[in-house]
Amino acid sequence: MQKIENQKEAKRSKAKKRLYFLLCFSPLISFAIIRPDWLARLIAVAGCVVAFNFLIFWYGFNPKTNFIWKYSKWAKQTERTQQFGQKLFRTLTILFGCFIFWFVTKPVATDCIQIAKKGEKGLITFEGQITSDESQLGMYFFRQSLWVSEDNQPRGIAYEAFFFPSYLGQKNQLHQFLTTPESHLILECNSVAKASDNSLFSNLISSPK
Repeated sequence: MQKIENQKEAKRSKAKKRLYFLLCFSPLISFAIIRPDWLARLIAVAGCVVAFNFLIFWYGFNPKTNFIWKYSKWAKQTERTQQFGQKLFRTLTILFGCFIFWFVTKPVATDCIQIAKKGEKGLITFEGQITSDESQLGMYFFRQSLWVSEDNQPRGIAYEAFFFPSYLGQKNQLHQFLTTPESHLILECNSVAKASDNSLFSNLISSPK
């Protein structure tokens, strides 16, 4: 009987993990149905951020959530100590959700509202160079953390780039960036040098001999 219950619990756990995965990454479907790419990228990031923040709050406020793993040291303590641990971890989880909301979800939501009102005029376009790349190996597609210098700033400003199919961290090259004002998301990144080379090549072809 216990074995059957354990199997059912394992199936529920797998089903929950799949649901969480789909909830967090389903916004990526926007790349297949939304154009231009910068708008699809913004919607995908906003959707993932909201879903992730929702799951944290749901996990923290859900009275059925057990924060003490049965094989942990907390599970071997007295009932009073376990109750204290439950309250402590629940509080920390909710505070973490508030932190994510204030510093991540709120800026992204503010940018989405502004862009819904103003369109592409609500974004910032500038030319700059990447001075530092703090991305980790294996995370280039999902997330790239870059420092971009504009007008020869010594350090630059930190930006986050999500869901780019290529690596953006080429240093000492001039790029044109399309970014959001509040959340500092890079929505587009194009090499200015390549654009200039293509323009020069076109002029050479079209010029009369």
